[in-house]
Amino acid sequence: MKLFLLAALAGALSFAQDISGTIAGNVIDPSGGAVPNAKVTVTNTDKGQVIRTLTTDSGGNYVAALLPVGTYSIKVEASGFAAEALTGIAVNVNDDIKLNISLSVGTAATEVTVSDTVTNIELSTPANATTITGTQIRELALNTRNYAQLVNLMPGVSANQTDQMFIGNSLPSGLVAVTPFSVNGQRNSANNWTVDGADNVDRGGNLTLINYPSADAIDQFKVQRSLYTADSGRAGGGQINVVTKSGGQNFHGNLYEFLRNNYFVANNFINNANRVNVIDGKAQVPPLRWNDFGGTIGGPLYIPKLMKKSSKTFFFYSEEHRRIITYVTLNPTVPTTGMLQGQFTSPVCTAFNGTTCTQTGTSIANINPVAQSYIKSIFSKLPLSATSTQIFAPVRNQYNHNQELVRIDHQFSERF
Repeated sequence: MKLFLLAALAGALSFAQDISGTIAGNVIDPSGGAVPNAKVTVTNTDKGQVIRTLTTDSGGNYVAALLPVGTYSIKVEASGFAAEALTGIAVNVNDDIKLNISLSVGTAATEVTVSDTVTNIELSTPANATTITGTQIRELALNTRNYAQLVNLMPGVSANQTDQMFIGNSLPSGLVAVTPFSVNGQRNSANNWTVDGADNVDRGGNLTLINYPSADAIDQFKVQRSLYTADSGRAGGGQINVVTKSGGQNFHGNLYEFLRNNYFVANNFINNANRVNVIDGKAQVPPLRWNDFGGTIGGPLYIPKLMKKSSKTFFFYSEEHRRIITYVTLNPTVPTTGMLQGQFTSPVCTAFNGTTCTQTGTSIANINPVAQSYIKSIFSKLPLSATSTQIFAPVRNQYNHNQELVRIDHQFSERF
């Protein structure tokens, strides 16, 4: 049973998209020579965790792979040299950062700290990619609070529509919520979407997403558009990799309310041109109620028995509620009020022998009771005209959605 569970876990992990980053480089002396056997300590400053402790090889090389997304510091120590510390190293999803470190001659008690934000340069991959941070997602104008709208801002990406991107598999109108993005001329079904490494595409048609994390629950997402590495397979278009937030060594959280209302918007062209819902001589804006509210909290897991915060286990929780009411203006073809009474302006069939019309006329005296009931229950509710078969009618759509997200991060050791 244990072997089966281990095999199942290994199989599940093998299909996941990589959501980590890598820092690698050389440690050199003032003359440019390699410094072997130097101790390299990689610390996640968000969590206060030492993630890797490495030793440079004979060529002074070090590689810290599979680093969780976050902010890091690197400290290098070697005999005969002053210790060197670099802070503010941002590791984003799928980053492959080359960071060469030069040591100065000195004693081990001397330490040189570079605290400015380090500019990440990816020299190991030719991939064309753009990373959008969680701050950008929350602060940029997203009229539907859907992070996917930002994909359209990338170079080489086009979309046939992104004005109203609802979350979920279907729209409030009942239509399918298709992701519309074409990356470098590929079909919109040729993109691979993941959340925390897990596949996020409905594989029935590759056109809809299974899950849309809350904008306040996303740490960042990266869009790789071309020349991505071999670990990104399956799709010939773009690779869109979303990473959710993780708890840190301190508690952080927020509460939010996103509001849209018809009092804040202008009327649309169709309503104005056709005088839909006119009050006091002015076409009114259809009702709009858009309330998106929730909150997040994250931090170290509290251990009651020890009465202290854990230094290895962290949690993040997000809850979001959407309450949305929208209206769409329809333009159907309907009968006139005279037609409902059996009066027509052009001849219609008034008698037939089962397959062939035997008589025509502009008036029908006897209406089938079933048809009469249908007319009363359906057409009596529409604003019909005595002369026109065209109407413009606002129709209500309602969309409610609740989402909860829980994430636990635990470091068993530097190797796991």
